[in-house]
Amino acid sequence: MGHKIYFFLAAVSFTIQFPPVTGEALEALQPGGGMGVSFAAQNPVIVKPQLGTRDSFAIVDFYRARRPSVALVLSGGGARGLAHIGVLRALERHGIPIDLIVGTSMGAVIGGLYAIGYSPDDLQRMADTTRWDDIISLGEEPSRRELFVDQKSAAERSLIVLRFKGFQPVLPSSVSGSQRLTNLIQTLVLQGIYHPDSSFDDLRVRFRAVATDLISGKRIIFDHGDLAEALRASVTVPLLFSPVKKDSMELVDGGLISNIPVDVAQKLGADIVVAINTTSGLRPPNELSAPWKTADQIVDIMMQLPNQLQLERANLVVTPRLGNHLSSDFTNVDSLIAQGEEAMEKEIQALQDLIINQDKYRSPAHGGNPIEGFTRFIISFEGEEIPEKLRDQILRRQSQPALYFSEIQNDVDRLYATGDFAEVQAIISMDTAKVPVSELSSVTETHQVEARVTYAVRRNPYLQAVQLAGVKSIPLPELQSLFKGLLGRPINALATHSAVERILETYRRQGFSLATIRKISFDPKTGTATITVDEGSIHSVEIIGNQKTKDYVILREFPLRAGDVFNVHNANSGVRNIMSTGLFSIVALRINSPRSNPLLHNLVIEVQEKSSELIRLAFRADNERNLQPYIDIRDENFFGTGSQLGFTFFGGARNQLYRLEHKSSRIFSTYLTFNLRAYYSLTDIRTYGHVPASSPFAWRLATNEEYRQVVYGGAFTFGGQFGRLGNVTAELREEHQQVCLLSGNAVGPESYWLGALRFSSVVDSRDRVPFPNSGIYMTLSYETASPKIWSDVAYTKIFVSYETYTTYGHHQTIHPRLVFGFADQTLPLIEQFSLGGLYSFYGLREYAFRGRQLFAVNLEYRTPFPLRIFFDTYFSVRYDLGSVWQYPQDIRFKDLRHGAGAAIAFDTPIGPAEFAIGRSFLFRRGLPENPLSLGPWELYFAIGIPGPGND
Repeated sequence: MGHKIYFFLAAVSFTIQFPPVTGEALEALQPGGGMGVSFAAQNPVIVKPQLGTRDSFAIVDFYRARRPSVALVLSGGGARGLAHIGVLRALERHGIPIDLIVGTSMGAVIGGLYAIGYSPDDLQRMADTTRWDDIISLGEEPSRRELFVDQKSAAERSLIVLRFKGFQPVLPSSVSGSQRLTNLIQTLVLQGIYHPDSSFDDLRVRFRAVATDLISGKRIIFDHGDLAEALRASVTVPLLFSPVKKDSMELVDGGLISNIPVDVAQKLGADIVVAINTTSGLRPPNELSAPWKTADQIVDIMMQLPNQLQLERANLVVTPRLGNHLSSDFTNVDSLIAQGEEAMEKEIQALQDLIINQDKYRSPAHGGNPIEGFTRFIISFEGEEIPEKLRDQILRRQSQPALYFSEIQNDVDRLYATGDFAEVQAIISMDTAKVPVSELSSVTETHQVEARVTYAVRRNPYLQAVQLAGVKSIPLPELQSLFKGLLGRPINALATHSAVERILETYRRQGFSLATIRKISFDPKTGTATITVDEGSIHSVEIIGNQKTKDYVILREFPLRAGDVFNVHNANSGVRNIMSTGLFSIVALRINSPRSNPLLHNLVIEVQEKSSELIRLAFRADNERNLQPYIDIRDENFFGTGSQLGFTFFGGARNQLYRLEHKSSRIFSTYLTFNLRAYYSLTDIRTYGHVPASSPFAWRLATNEEYRQVVYGGAFTFGGQFGRLGNVTAELREEHQQVCLLSGNAVGPESYWLGALRFSSVVDSRDRVPFPNSGIYMTLSYETASPKIWSDVAYTKIFVSYETYTTYGHHQTIHPRLVFGFADQTLPLIEQFSLGGLYSFYGLREYAFRGRQLFAVNLEYRTPFPLRIFFDTYFSVRYDLGSVWQYPQDIRFKDLRHGAGAAIAFDTPIGPAEFAIGRSFLFRRGLPENPLSLGPWELYFAIGIPGPGND
C-alpha cells in the first residue's frame, strides 16, 4: 500500500500517491531531504540533490549522484574479450556510469584496468601495442640482451633441458612460464591512477575478479589484495600458463567454472546487471592440435549450460557479433573492439529504460506522479547564473500540462552534476497571492492556483592559487601548469578533479607508479587549494619464495632499495635482471601496505625457483666432423650463490671436449666475474696442399695428411661485466699441448707445457642467435706466453674480430665481418690462426690454411625465403676476401684469396640447419688476358647447435 502525502490549502486538498517508504526513502521524504515533503502554504517543499559518495579528488565538497547501481559482468573469451573495450566506450559516450564490474579471464583484465582509471582509448592502445604472440608463445627464455655474455653462449647450446630435484625429474606444469603475462599485467596495474587501499571497492569502479582453485575446485572471488595477482589468476589458461600459487591454492582461469558470473553482481546488490557475452562456440577439428586447445574445448562443452543459466539471470545481455573469431587469435583487434561498441549501441535505449524504471526517485512508477490541483506553474531562478542549455530545458516545463516531482528532482541533480555549484535546491510553493486569506475556506478548483518552483543555486568559491606539497621528482611548474586555465574562476568540481587526475598521470608517465594524492584542502578566504602528494617511497624490500637462493643474489639484480621513490621502469628492469639469472620460473612484485597506513609501501619480490640441477642435451652434425653429441650436467645455483658447477662433454670421432668448471657471472653484489676450469680436448685436423691442375685457370687442394692436437690443463679467468653488453677479462692458463701425427709426415710431433696470460674483451649486442637482425659481436684479445709463467714456449698474439648486423625494411640483413690476427714467429702450431670452412671462407675446407698472420673480410646478405619450407627459411649469399701468412714480411695483398657462395638455412626446433655451396678463386698476374683462377666447388652442411670452445 503506498503512502499518501496531502497538500493543504485551507479546505482544499491535493493528493500525490507515493510508493511504500522505508529506510533511505523515508529519510529522503523528511523536510530538507532530497524529496522531503511537508507541504502547506506556509511550509514549502524543498528538493535537494540525491547524493552518494564523496569525490576523493575534489578540491571542494562534491558528491556523486545517488541512483540505481549498474553492474557490468564481463565474460571470458580470450582475444574475443577485447570487445569489452568497445562496450565501455559506448557506455561512456552516452554518459551511463558503471558502479560495479565483475570479470572473468579477459573480462577481468579489461574490467580491472578500467576500474583503476584506464579509459577505453587507453585500453585500445594497450590492445593494439601489446605483442600478444609473445605473451602466448611457447617457452619463455629471457631476451638475449638481458643476459651476460657467458650466459648468451650457454643459452644458444640448449636444445633439451631436463631438470631434477635430487634424482627425481621435475616435470613442467605448463608450456609457458607466464612471466611475460605477469610483467604485462603487473605494469598495467601499477600504472593505473587508482590503487586499492583495503579492498577493490576503493577503485574508481567497484571490482571483482573470478578465478578457479585447482586444489579445491571452488570458485574464488577476489575482492581485495594484490589486483595484479587477481587479474593474472583469472586469465591463466591451464597448461598454457603456470597456475598462480596463493596460500594453499593454485589458481587458474575463472572461466573453468564461472565464465559469466552474473550471480556475483546480484549478490553484491546491483540494481541492474548487464552481461557482456564474448564466449566462443566450439572449435572445429583442425583447431584442436595443441593440448591446451583441447582442454579449452572440454571446458567450453562443460560450461555451455551454466553459461546459459547465468545469462538468464541478467537484466540485459549484450552479445557482440564476433563470428568464428578464435579466442587465441589476437589479430584484427580494432574490429573486435568495434563489434563490442556496435553491440552495446544497439542496447543503449533498453539500458536507459531499465535505469529509469529502477530509479526510486524519478521513475513514473516511483514518485513520478504529477503535482495535482494547480492550474499553472511558475519557474524562477535565484542565485548565480546556471548553464543556458539547462536553464532553457527547465523553463520549457512551464508550458507542460503537468509537472512531475521526478522532473524537478532530475533538474536539481543535473544542476549539481555540472560541478559548478556548492548548493542546489528547488523550492516548491503555492502562490497564495492569488487567493485572499478570507476566501481560503471557499476555494474551489475554478480559482487560479499557481505553484511556484524556484531553483536556487550557490556557486563554488573562486580558485585563486594551487600549492603543491611533497613534490620532489617532477618540476613544480610542470604540475602547476595543469591548473593554469582554472585559476581566477569559480571552482568546477569536474574540471579540478580532472586536473588532480592529470597530476597522477604525469607521475605515471615518468614511471612513479605509487604516487598518490595524500590530502586536498581549500582555504575559502584566500581561494588557495593545497594538494599534498605522496610520491611513493619504498619503506622496505622483502623477498619471499626463495628456498635455496640467497637474498643477495636476488637483491643485487634489483636496483630499488628502501627509501627510494618507486619507479616502475627501474622495477621492471630489476625483474628482467632477476629472470635473466635463469634461476626462477616466475618473478612478481607486490606492494603491501597495512590498512592502518596505506601510504606505507612495502615492496615484496615474490619468486618461484626452478630446480637448479639439470642436464642439457643437444647435438651437432656437419660435413667436417659428422655427428657430435653435447651433454652438459650442472648445478646452476651452487649452494644458493648463483654460481655454477658443471661438467660438459661435446664431440664425436674427430673432436672431443671434456670440461669441469666452476663459474659465476657476478661475485657477491659486484659485477666481477670468474671462471675456474679444467679440461681435456682433442681435435683431428687435415692438412691440404696444392696439386697440379690441368689448366692455369683452375686450382685445387688435396689432403696431404692428418694430425691430432691434444690439449689438457686448467685456466682461471677473472674480470668484470659492463652491463649486459660485454666483459673485460684476464685469464691465466696452464696446459699441456701435444701434436700427434695420424698420417703423413709434413707436420712434426710436438709436446710442451704452455703458460699463457690473455687479456680480452667481448661485446655482444646481437638480438638473437642464430639469424641475428641487429647488433654487433666483437672480440679483442692480447695473449702472451713466457717462461716467467711456467711456459716451455714464448710468444705474443693479438686477435681482433668485429662483425655487425643491420636489417633494412624488416627483411634485408647486411652482415659485414672483419678479422685479423698477428703473432710473432715463435707461435706454436696449435695456437696458429686458420682460414676455411662454412663460417670462415667459402670454397675452402676447415683448417685449409694455418698461419701466424691472418686477415679476412666477409660481406653477407641474408633475406627470408619467399617460400616457408616447414620452418622459417633464409637465403644468403656471401663474399669472402682474405689469407694467412707465416711471417709479417710475407704479407702481400696480391696473395689475398677470394671466395663466394650461397646458403639456404632453416630455423628448426633442433637448431639451425644450413646447406651451402661455395667456390674460392684467385687473380693471377701471370695471366694477363684472363687472370681469374678458379678453385673447386665445395659443399657444406651443418645441423644443430654449435659446440663450445675451450673457453
